[in-house]
This record gives sequence, structure tokens and C-alpha cells, in this order.
Amino acid sequence: MECPVKDGILYIQHLKFGKKIWKKVWAQLFADSPSGVARLEYFETREGAAAKKATLRKGECKVIRLSDCVSVERAGEHSSPKDTAPFYLRMMARNYIMAADEPDEWIECVCQLAFQRTPASSSTVGDTPKLKPQMEENVIYSSWRETCQFPVTVFHTEASSRCHLKGNYLLVTLSECLELKDSQSGQTLYTWPYALLRRFGQDKVCGVSLLVTVRAPSGSRVGCSHC
Repeated sequence: MECPVKDGILYIQHLKFGKKIWKKVWAQLFADSPSGVARLEYFETREGAAAKKATLRKGECKVIRLSDCVSVERAGEHSSPKDTAPFYLRMMARNYIMAADEPDEWIECVCQLAFQRTPASSSTVGDTPKLKPQMEENVIYSSWRETCQFPVTVFHTEASSRCHLKGNYLLVTLSECLELKDSQSGQTLYTWPYALLRRFGQDKVCGVSLLVTVRAPSGSRVGCSHC
């Protein structure tokens, strides 16, 4: 079951008989995951019932795909319900004017989910530091700042034979690329920018496998085991 990154009360502006009204909704932000896309789900709350205890009936829940988001920012020129502040959520197909009691938190979460970054303007979210995208899908990516050199043994493959690689080496993880170095001299033998890695991670057969594009100097696949 998916867990929302953020949830709470939002107000969404609607036109009813030519008059602008605010509809109170319970909203949930979900991150992109194997079981769903990044999205904002919301449904109208009922009077006299706690929002969190409101039940959903089929067809009530509405979904906004965050992959279609163009921008999100404060809308200071608009009025909003008491104790809230408005903000724009601009999508490819339509625009929304929403309001919340903590709009900056909603804006920041939407930016992180839709654009993989925090809002660029510090005036929008105070002095919140910008977060860089994280590569956390395997151990070597997520730990390069802590331990950047890994002793490895290269297995025999067509690519390793073509590159005259055999025996023990050092696999070094940098911010932009991987490097294979001679374990004795420390000389860099091969460099693989992450952009050229089609797949990189653990392999059931040889431990660590690098599948790179044909543009890489080493060719297709290099297999090695972590010592």
C-alpha cells in the first residue's frame, strides 16, 4: 500500500454559476513508485465529519498527475479562505488555484515530486536549502561520498578480454562517473560516465556488472566481483 508524502486540507477554487467559490478537499501527495505515478489525489470533505475519517466512494477521488505539472508558485494577488494563503498549480491541460494553511510546504513537496528539486526562489519557501537529486538505487551510488574506492576482481568476458583486463583493480565512484584504476599504481585505466551506463549494479553470476553503451571505450559488458 502506498503511503502519501504529504496529506492535509486544501482549498481549490471553482467557478459555480459564474461565481468563484472555494471547495474544501482532503488531499494526498504520492511519490513516483513501482505501484503508482507521482500524483495529487483529492476528494471533497463532508460537513460535520473529520476530514481524515471521510470515506471514499467509487468515482469521488480525483487525480492530478504531477508529470504534467508546468509550475507551482504563490498567488499573492488572490484572496483565500481564512488562515490560508493561495498558490498556483499550473498543468499542461489546465491551471488550478489552491489554498492551504501551510502553502510553502505543499509547494516544496510538489516541486520535489514533479521536478526533483526544491523551489528555486528562496522567497517562496524561506531559507530552505536546495536538495540535489539522489541516486539511491544501489549501494555504490548511495555511498560514494563515504567510501569511494572498492577493490574488485575482473571476470573474463568478451569486453574484458578486448580491454586486456584481468585480475585485481580498484573501482572508484565519483560524482559524474566510475573509474577503474590499477590496484598497484593507482593509474586510471577506464572511465565510464554515468550517462553511458545502461545498467550498473549487482549481478547474480559475477557480483558487479557494468552494461555500457557502444560509445564507451570498453564496449558492452564488464563483469567484476567486489572483494
